[in-house]
Amino acid sequence: MSKKIAIISDVRGNYSALIQILQEIEDSWGKCILVSLGSMVGEGSKPLETIVEIQKKFHHILKSDSEKILAGEISTRPYGSPRFAQGMKLAQKKCSKNILDWLKELPTQRSLKLKSGS
Repeated sequence: MSKKIAIISDVRGNYSALIQILQEIEDSWGKCILVSLGSMVGEGSKPLETIVEIQKKFHHILKSDSEKILAGEISTRPYGSPRFAQGMKLAQKKCSKNILDWLKELPTQRSLKLKSGS
């Protein structure tokens, strides 16, 4: 029996939506390989909870510009939405140095080998 892969992105700190989609995935497919393409934080009110849940449950996690901004690797200026900037400020207040260091270590790309059939 083959394992299914569920890929998500752009949660943007919306913890309740993340929990809901994870429950829907489990209800529909059972245990899956979970992949996050990034944008874990940005506009939602629970950035830390969102990051911790993704850390706990996901098998592969990539960082996008949102994680780079939060970790201080790039500036928010090009992304200028006031709501996004506010979400980043909230995330920076809530996230520990350990979380920020973990974000810096995330890859921006990854190869997955998929077998056809079965």
